[in-house]
Amino acid sequence: MRVLLAGALLLGACWRGAEAPPVEPVAPAQRPNVEPTRLRVTLERTVCFGTCPAYVVAIDGAGRVEWTGNAHVAAMGKRLGQLTRRELDELSRQIDRARFFERNEFGDIPEKFDCVTTGNTTQCSFGTSVTICSDTSHSIITVSRNGRTHKIDNDHCNESPELDDLEELIERITQTEAWISP
Repeated sequence: MRVLLAGALLLGACWRGAEAPPVEPVAPAQRPNVEPTRLRVTLERTVCFGTCPAYVVAIDGAGRVEWTGNAHVAAMGKRLGQLTRRELDELSRQIDRARFFERNEFGDIPEKFDCVTTGNTTQCSFGTSVTICSDTSHSIITVSRNGRTHKIDNDHCNESPELDDLEELIERITQTEAWISP
């Protein structure tokens, strides 16, 4: 028996056939790394001289909603909610429709300058007016999407239907009414 085992070992040591391919380590199966949409939207309603509801509602790309009631609301402090993927997509589309990133910090889409050059002199008219409101609740919307952040302070003095639609959508999908009124 010893002779047989020694012979098998000796023959195995002399084998010159094809070598087996090296075995690559196999990584355990993993789910693809799917990251939530790189989105964060915040709507802040400020106080006025009366009893305007004051709160902040924030939405992140995973659909998490965080409410913070500050004044004249039923739900003071923090509350949490969740949006669906469909609601997040609808929000993103409304941001695009409102041309949010094209607007200035007051919600206006800048007009093209009307310039006339005569010789070495150029005169431009900017075609804008300034309105100041003293007792309105402001809506401050901040959008961060794919590395860009922009903030608009809407004082509701001038008509801006696209921004109003965006505010209404944010309030509808986050169901702020349930936290504002008892």
